[in-house]
Amino acid sequence: MTVTELHPTNQPPDTTRQPQHDDLAEQSVLGACLLDGRAIDDVIDVGFKSRDFYRPAHELIWDAIRSLHDAREPVDAVTVPAELDRRGHLARAGGHLVAFDLQRSTPAAANVTYYARIVREKATLRGLVTAGTRVTQLGYAPDGGNVDELVNAAQAEVAAVAEGRHAGRASSLADIADRALDAIETGVKATPTPWADLNHLIDGLVPSCLYATGARPGVGKTIFALQWAFAFAAHHRGDGPQVAYFTLEMSAERLYQRALATGSGVDVTRIRKGTLRDEELSAIVAADGRMRDLPIVLEGASGWTPQQVRARARQLHRERPVGLVVVDHIGLTRAERSRDNRQGELSEAADVLLATAHDLGCAVHVLTQLNRGVTQRSDQRPVPSDIRDTDRIEQNADVVMLLHRDKDKHPEDLQVAVSKNRDGTEGACVLEFDGARSQVRERPWQPHHAAGLP
Repeated sequence: MTVTELHPTNQPPDTTRQPQHDDLAEQSVLGACLLDGRAIDDVIDVGFKSRDFYRPAHELIWDAIRSLHDAREPVDAVTVPAELDRRGHLARAGGHLVAFDLQRSTPAAANVTYYARIVREKATLRGLVTAGTRVTQLGYAPDGGNVDELVNAAQAEVAAVAEGRHAGRASSLADIADRALDAIETGVKATPTPWADLNHLIDGLVPSCLYATGARPGVGKTIFALQWAFAFAAHHRGDGPQVAYFTLEMSAERLYQRALATGSGVDVTRIRKGTLRDEELSAIVAADGRMRDLPIVLEGASGWTPQQVRARARQLHRERPVGLVVVDHIGLTRAERSRDNRQGELSEAADVLLATAHDLGCAVHVLTQLNRGVTQRSDQRPVPSDIRDTDRIEQNADVVMLLHRDKDKHPEDLQVAVSKNRDGTEGACVLEFDGARSQVRERPWQPHHAAGLP
């Protein structure tokens, strides 16, 4: 028998028993965040924590990135080393050029979510090893103990590996009660809609609430939502919250032409073709002067995923608080991960947008298409079950509004049915629709409208 066989500790270390980690994935997470600020929100969305990094230097860099991000400061290859230096961690993190090295080693910033999941998976495996060690110690405890208690403790160790990744600070009942009483004292901070009749039904837009508007194509849901969004921005002109309007159906420029028609009263077709009379051009210039400084961002988002919408909304929120997010429309969002059916994809989208309302503390207004079946009924007024492809939108929404126009008998009447109102009553109102000028106005009362509302 050799000396090595007698003393196995002299054998080369077993590299297969090294703690699970992936240096390249960790570097790529950091590099992506340095290359594109939106990647930081994507990483946070997967529940990433600084302790998920294996390398202490990477944890220090992530903490510096998060600190700058939370303070709404620029995050790049210059500011991060400066923040590390301010904290006294620059040398331990890798020196002044560490950020540039991380950027160069990142294959693609767009894949940051994939890199982050790899890092989290490795961290979970390391957590299991640690939990296993603690369970082993419980089993070998010299004083023994109650077997049931030891089993419960062992189960808690393993459960903590998963649960600890999502653990946050729990609010006590006293904290919740204080916030609830403060809200009662201050009242609901609703921003009114542009239409008094609709305000009687839903009060307006309330922070952290999800609003859904459904309609068949051509009924006027974009005109309805766009005019509402600009009215919200006008209400908060100055230092108030801004509006983030995500248009997945048309370009931002074309959408602004619609807004100019609304503000000027000029036919949108004439605006688009450029065949304008002098007085119409003057009206458009005047409308543009009133609108261009409003706190509203029109974002062309064709082909975006709901996660991209949320990340962009968060980025805008860091620059100036966002009070309203509009998604026009949810049916055109692209799934981040392919699912077996469209229903699952849209259900996930509805969940992401609800989370956006809660995370940013803003109102979210989602537009959605209705099924074709509504046109085959004798009474073509829509009902919530007509919402296309998923019922999760109705489930998640605090307020559901369904739009309808009888294009044969009364095409100028836009019926708005509030079919769900979590904190109020259901009802309906009729507004005046002017598609040529992209306007929805209060409707003067006429006898033939006195009955027959949905």
